[in-house]
Amino acid sequence: MKRNISLKGTVLQGVLLIVGSVSYAHNYLPPTPGAPITMIPDIGVSRAAYRELTSSDQLDIYEFTATKGQEIYIQMTVPLLSRFSGFTPDLALVFMGGEPVDFDAPALEMGKPIDPPHDMVDRIHPHTGSEQKEPAMIGLAYDGSPAVIFDEPFTGTRYWIRQTLTVAAPADGTYRIGVYASNGATGKYVLAPGKTEKFGIGDIFSLPIVRLQVRSFCELAIWPDLLVEGLVLAGLVTGGVFLIVAALP
Repeated sequence: MKRNISLKGTVLQGVLLIVGSVSYAHNYLPPTPGAPITMIPDIGVSRAAYRELTSSDQLDIYEFTATKGQEIYIQMTVPLLSRFSGFTPDLALVFMGGEPVDFDAPALEMGKPIDPPHDMVDRIHPHTGSEQKEPAMIGLAYDGSPAVIFDEPFTGTRYWIRQTLTVAAPADGTYRIGVYASNGATGKYVLAPGKTEKFGIGDIFSLPIVRLQVRSFCELAIWPDLLVEGLVLAGLVTGGVFLIVAALP
C-alpha cells in the first residue's frame, strides 16, 4: 500500500510540474485550416503565432472580435538568430466595421506609429468603393531603440522585442491585424496577442509537442527533448502498469 501511495504521489508531482510550467508559455496559435486568415478566438487570452514572411509582398492576416473599450494587447518579436538581427516587420491593426470611429492613442512600450501602405490596408480591409472612408487603423513599426531581449523559459528560446502596444477597442466588432515588411525583407516572427494565461487540459498535455515545435522554429536542438520525453513516457507507462498490477487482488 505504501508503495502504491508513493507511486501516486510521484505521478501527481509530475502533473503539478507540467501545470506549473504553463505560466511560462503562450497558447500556441496555429493557422486556421483551409483559410487565408488566422482566427484569434479570444483577444484577451495570451497566444503566440509562429510564422515566417518568405516573400517581399507577403501579408499575414489575423482576425478577432472585441467589444467597445476592451483592451487589445499585441506584441511582435523576432527569434534571436543572427541573420534576423535587422529583420523588423511592421503591423497594422484595422477595425473592419463601417462606423466612423477612431482609435485612441495607444500605449506603446516599444515601436513607433506609422501610416501603413495603402496597398496593404486595401488587402487587409478591401474597399467596396473608391469613395469609402479609410477604416480606423493603427500602424506600428520598430522604433530603432536598443534591442530588448525576451527569454521564454518554458521552451528555452530567446527573442528580440520589436513592437508592443495596448489600445482600447473603439467599437464592438471585427478587427484584423496585418503583418508585413515595408522594406520587402523576409524572416521569422512571433505575433503574441493577449495577456491572460488560460489553458485547458488539452493545451497542458500538448505542451511537450509545442515545445518541440517552437524550438524547431527557433532552430535549436530538439533531440534532448525527444530523449527526455521518451524517458518520461516510458516511465509513465511503466508506472501506470505497476499501479494497475498493484491494484489487482
